[in-house]
Amino acid sequence: MASVDVKRRLAELDLQMLGRRALTADAARDKVLEEVHLERALQSPDGARVVWLRAAADQIDVALLKTGVSACSAGCSSCCEDGVIVSGTEAAAIADVVGVRLLTPKRFYEGRALLAMENPGRVLSTLSNHDRGRGPCPFLQDGRCGIYADRPIQCRLRHNLDVDSVLCAPVEGQARCAPMLSMEPLWDAIAASMGDATVYADIREWFGAKVRSSGGTTLGAS
Repeated sequence: MASVDVKRRLAELDLQMLGRRALTADAARDKVLEEVHLERALQSPDGARVVWLRAAADQIDVALLKTGVSACSAGCSSCCEDGVIVSGTEAAAIADVVGVRLLTPKRFYEGRALLAMENPGRVLSTLSNHDRGRGPCPFLQDGRCGIYADRPIQCRLRHNLDVDSVLCAPVEGQARCAPMLSMEPLWDAIAASMGDATVYADIREWFGAKVRSSGGTTLGAS
């Protein structure tokens, strides 16, 4: 049924309308990035950089919701099945809050290599697409984020710019079709502020399929 709905929506898409919504979203994102002085993150210790970048992401999130061009709402966890790229610095911050030890990622991307590329933000924006189909995020609990206040930067800016969530539905063998907010400008800032010594990996590489907190509670989908 989901496959039928997605195909029908794709056939009926109003590309001009989506283009207008994307331009509105990009303008809201860029206005925040001009005002938050992300260059201060470059002058801060690693942990403080994560705080700065998360604050910027949250401000973009609020600004975007005010425009009315996001179809996202509480209770939807479709994106929690997608890849989530997390820097080693941010993964360490999450591990500290949860009280667990990070795993050593087997698949990762070096900050040094990314910064040598012409457009590291674009590369980081597309890397998460390579990690679809690996199961739900280890912090997903009963359809909701178990670390919402400390969720990754990428998760804070996962916005579907369509009028509803139809295109968020997974279709076997296909990439998700929902038109999403571009994170490239913020990913550029993340790559620059985290530097060439960090590595990036999917959140499942850092924490495994499930996470058991220091209090013994198992986080993640069963």
